Amino acid sequence: MTFVSSAAAAVALAFAVAGVAGSSDAGVEAAAPELYVLTAQEDSVVRSSHPLFDGSILVPLATAHDRFAVQNGSGGIAYLRIALRSVDVPDDGLRRALTLGISTARGSGPVVPLDSSGSCVTVLSAQPVAPGASVDVDAALALGDLTGTSGQAQPIGYSLLVILDADPAGAGCDTGGAGGGGGTPPPGPPERPNAAPLAATGSDLLAAIWIAAFVGGTGTAAVLATRMRPAARRRVRRDSKGKG
Repeated sequence: MTFVSSAAAAVALAFAVAGVAGSSDAGVEAAAPELYVLTAQEDSVVRSSHPLFDGSILVPLATAHDRFAVQNGSGGIAYLRIALRSVDVPDDGLRRALTLGISTARGSGPVVPLDSSGSCVTVLSAQPVAPGASVDVDAALALGDLTGTSGQAQPIGYSLLVILDADPAGAGCDTGGAGGGGGTPPPGPPERPNAAPLAATGSDLLAAIWIAAFVGGTGTAAVLATRMRPAARRRVRRDSKGKG
């Protein structure tokens, strides 16, 4: 059910060689992070596509970053959680070399090896978000010491479930059905984010699909193809003046 596009892969390859040796951050960052205003009741889902790590190159011993923000569009305090699930990396060596970590200004979650993530694992525990406030999120995907042609042309797939929940005791992996659920539009007009309080959850299912590609004898670079599956939320540019 994840929307997939591979249009970015060919363009991204052109930047791979420059960051292979000794690079600690090989991502090409967007000008401004996306802002997601989560206002849904229950698990309402709207299908869409949007680039995750768009244009980034991940080379051995380097990290690519996806930065976005989540705003509490409900009328009360809510709790942000993020879960990693649907890991799909068929190549054993490549999977063992990958880790994912999530951080915000308030703190970081555990760095999770994709090789041992299971079907779902919470990578960011509950962080309170005041009504109308937003939280900057950094998702860091790191590739270890993978050399030669190991992992060449192999896909890297996983999903992030971004949850804003009124219940401080909730667990990230307990929210949302398989594939994020079919969902219905949230109650109230879509341009009125405070039309209803946050009763249960709002979520974005962010699906990253990478392609590992051999680059000029220097090793394996994981080249992003795409992201995502969003849930009921309103997405705006961080530097826009849209209503929050």
